[in-house]
Amino acid sequence: VAEYKNEEPCEFIYSITAIEKVVDGDTIDAVIDLGFDVRFCGRIRLLGIDTPESRTRHKNEKIYGKLASAALKSWLHWAIVDDRDDIELQVRCPEADSRGKFGRILGEIWINCTEDGHEFGGWTNINKWMCENGFAVGYTGQNKDDVKD
Repeated sequence: VAEYKNEEPCEFIYSITAIEKVVDGDTIDAVIDLGFDVRFCGRIRLLGIDTPESRTRHKNEKIYGKLASAALKSWLHWAIVDDRDDIELQVRCPEADSRGKFGRILGEIWINCTEDGHEFGGWTNINKWMCENGFAVGYTGQNKDDVKD
């Protein structure tokens, strides 16, 4: 089981109102509510994790990359596409404008299910869940060869 490695507190919290696309297991395109009826569509890179690439020539990596993408899609489909009132989805960032070297928003994706008796009742950190369930490894910007297994 991989260890989730984000050590920065994510104090800037924004609601996600729509998912445009799951790019791969650690990147999504989402509509973020900034408040006061202001929305922004941006690419979010899940902070502190790395998943196998789903667009690669390496057959095994591609298989695991597609599994990671499917795991992330299932969480987001459950929260957004099903349009459930008892579920909230947030991106939590360490800075107000938290962007990486490729211009993507860096943040944690959190989901809250208030449905009584649900397995994941309360807030769940999806980044951490992806690591704990074998879909991702902890990643803090080091050389990707150092985190490959």
